[in-house]
Amino acid sequence: MLDRKFEWSEERLIQASTLLKRIGEFIAATQRLKLLKDDPDNRILECAVAGGADIIVTGDRELLELKEFQGIRVVTLGAYLDMN
Repeated sequence: MLDRKFEWSEERLIQASTLLKRIGEFIAATQRLKLLKDDPDNRILECAVAGGADIIVTGDRELLELKEFQGIRVVTLGAYLDMN
């Protein structure tokens, strides 16, 4: 998906994958949500809840419209960078 959306090269995709494997954590959702029209967005919320996230940083409009979900703030990258 990143290759199509951002026109990333295969090398850049491999670098991103490697970084995410090092810093990421596998989260298994404990509940299924059907809150948003775009089902993959529901998976984001499920993982955020299961992982005890404080914030979701996204450019997705439907997620951003929530502003907050179960105590988890939903913000743009710009807003997140302004916080720090």
